[in-house]
Amino acid sequence: DAGSNAAIPAGVASDQRGLARVVNGTVDIGAFESVPVNQAPAITTVANDAFVVGQKDSFIIRTTGFPLAVFSESGALPPGVTFIDHGNGTATFQGTSAAGSASQIPYRISIQASNGVGTAATQTFLLTISQPPAVTSGKSAAFLVGHASSFTITTMGFPLATLSRTGTLPAGVTFTDNGDGTATLGGTPLPGSDSRAPYRFTIQASNGAGAVAGQIFTLTIALAAPTGLTPSGSVVAANGYDMPTFSWTASAGADHYSLIVHDDNTGASPIIVPNVNGTSYVATAAQALTPGHPFTMSVYAISANSRTNSLATQTFSLAALPMPTLTSPIAGTTASPLRFTWSAVAGAARYYLYVVDDTTGTVAIYNPNVMVNSFSPAAPPTRGHKYTWRVAVVSTNNLFGIWSAAQDFKVA
Repeated sequence: DAGSNAAIPAGVASDQRGLARVVNGTVDIGAFESVPVNQAPAITTVANDAFVVGQKDSFIIRTTGFPLAVFSESGALPPGVTFIDHGNGTATFQGTSAAGSASQIPYRISIQASNGVGTAATQTFLLTISQPPAVTSGKSAAFLVGHASSFTITTMGFPLATLSRTGTLPAGVTFTDNGDGTATLGGTPLPGSDSRAPYRFTIQASNGAGAVAGQIFTLTIALAAPTGLTPSGSVVAANGYDMPTFSWTASAGADHYSLIVHDDNTGASPIIVPNVNGTSYVATAAQALTPGHPFTMSVYAISANSRTNSLATQTFSLAALPMPTLTSPIAGTTASPLRFTWSAVAGAARYYLYVVDDTTGTVAIYNPNVMVNSFSPAAPPTRGHKYTWRVAVVSTNNLFGIWSAAQDFKVA
C-alpha cells in the first residue's frame, strides 16, 4: 500500500497475475498486488485526545485488519463535534467545539470497528474539551493603608488556569495563585505605599489551551478616612461651647490633617486649619461659632508630601443662646443706689445692658461689655424719672442673642 494510485496507467485494473491492481485502498509498489488474508480488525490509535472550544480540530482513528473495518460509535459527543466513517478503515472526530462544551470530565465515547472477521474491535475514547482562559474579575480595586484587604481574581476556561503577574506591587501587598483558577491580591498596605497614581500591573492566565489571557489591573492605595468625628448632634449651651474641641480617630499612614468647619446658615467657613498635627483641635476666640447655627465639620487625612487624602464629615449644631430673665429692678418704684440684675445665661461671653430714660426720651445706659449678670451704674438715676431697661446676651463672636423682655421702673 506504499504506492500512488495516480501512477496506475489509464485502463489498468489488474496486476500481471490478473488480480485487482488496487487492494486495501492504495496500490502496492511493484508488479504484483498483495492480496491480504482476512484478519479481524484492531484499533491502532490512542484512546484520547483534546479539542479546544471555538477551534476547528480533528482526530483520525485508524485500524488494521481485512476487509476494511466499518465504524460505529455510541455516547454523547460534544456540541459541534461529529464522528465520520471514511469507508477506508479510518474514521474521524472533527468539528468546532461549541461554547459551553468544555468540561473537567472528558466525554466517554465507545468506538466499534467490525469487518465480519472475528470479534469487532472496541475502544473507549476519552475526548477532552478545553477552553482558552479568560480573566472574569474586575480590572481594579482599592485598598486602604494599614487595613487588611483582599481581592479575588477569577478566571474561566479548562484546564484551570495558572495565574501570574508582572509589575510592582505596593509594600505589604502580595499576589498568590490559589491553584484553582483564582488568585488573591491581598495584604495590609504599609504607610508610605499610597500614591497619587494607582499601581498598574499585568495579570496573566494560562492553561495550555489557546492564547494566554492578559489583564491590566489597577490598584489604588489610599488613606482611610478619619472616624469618630466630634462634636456631633446638638451641642447644648455651656461655657465655651461656641469654641469647641474638634476630635477624630487617627487614620493609618496620615502625616497630618486638615480641618474645615462650615456654617451651613451663612455659607462661610469660620474655621480653616490646613495643618493639624494630631487628632484634635481647639477653636480660638477668633474662630468662635455662632450659637443657634448648624455646621458641617470636614476632616482630611493627608499623607506625607500630600500624595493622597481622604475625607470624613460630621454635622452638628449649637443651641441658641437663651434670653436672660430680668430680676431687679422690676415694675414699680425703686430707691437709689440702683443695681441691675438678671439671670446668668450659659454660654454667654458677656451682656449688653440698655436703659432708656422714658421721662426725657434719652438713652441713660448702653453698655455692651457687661461681663457678669449684674451692673451698678456710677452715676445715680434721676429721682422721679421713669426708666425702661432690657438685656441681651452677646456671643464670643460678638453676635447678640435674643433681647430680654423690657422692664419699667421709677426712681423714688
